[in-house]
Amino acid sequence: MAEITASETFDEEMLEEDVFKDIEPLVEWLNQNMQNIVVSLRGGLGQKNFARQFIELKAYPGNTQSVTVVGQVLDVQVSRIISQPSSLVLLTGFNWWPTTKGFDYSVTFTGFKEDRNIILKVELNV
Repeated sequence: MAEITASETFDEEMLEEDVFKDIEPLVEWLNQNMQNIVVSLRGGLGQKNFARQFIELKAYPGNTQSVTVVGQVLDVQVSRIISQPSSLVLLTGFNWWPTTKGFDYSVTFTGFKEDRNIILKVELNV
């Protein structure tokens, strides 16, 4: 499997001047969207053109917390609660609400510990 990488911009100097003038709008679009293109080539986009981010946070059960992300949030799911299997920590509730700067969420889980690290899977519209 090959690693897909990209420079920050499309190299215009590799094109002949008259060719560049003909495709200049395309080159500008590529320069603006290069990182999204690389994400999609790496398999980070799903069937509905979602980009996924995984975010690790400290969760306090029963408290609503805010998360700031860049982009429009389409879905948030708990990927996992970080704990040892012997602790028998189980997810008992999770909900999220979109905000102008990201999303708010509330989570509840079993166990004696007041807080846990959780990993959230965030689907963004790209």
